[in-house]
Amino acid sequence: MRRTLIIVLMAFLFILSGTRGGANEQDAPSAPRFDYVDMVGCGDVFFHAVNGTQTEILRIEIDPTRFRSTASRQVFNLAALPAGVAVDVTLYRYPESNRPNCYDLRLTEVGAPPNPPEVWRPLSGQLEVERGSKGVRPDEPWLFSARIRLLAAQFRGPGPSDIKMPKPFVWQGLVGWMAG
Repeated sequence: MRRTLIIVLMAFLFILSGTRGGANEQDAPSAPRFDYVDMVGCGDVFFHAVNGTQTEILRIEIDPTRFRSTASRQVFNLAALPAGVAVDVTLYRYPESNRPNCYDLRLTEVGAPPNPPEVWRPLSGQLEVERGSKGVRPDEPWLFSARIRLLAAQFRGPGPSDIKMPKPFVWQGLVGWMAG
């Protein structure tokens, strides 16, 4: 009897853990919503924005060699991004604390269901990046300002449908640091 009770209790806990805090497949986003609440820049020009539920991440990464000088402005066609420039939106079924951006720390929840990423890639639009000179803060001379703009960006996910950003996306902040 006791063994049966333990097995039933373990099965019940396993089923509850499959909902991961109440989220279920109906809660999973089917397309990007572009409603970001947390935005961080790091590296030379490495940027990501996260929505409030941590299920959608916008990533913009530019190899520093793409800039001709320490202070420059670059414009990229999202339909034909060159090597060293990446833009994408990643959706997750459940909140994702292990974002592959600016963080070295990786957390693993024991017994958590798989949380495979669904990546949406740009089809059209424009990426503008302005990178300022280093030294905007005397106590942190490695930092520099950056401004990122996505204009008329349209993305395609794994399915046949495309989605366009409802308005231009603009972020301005400091980059140049590396976590870790």
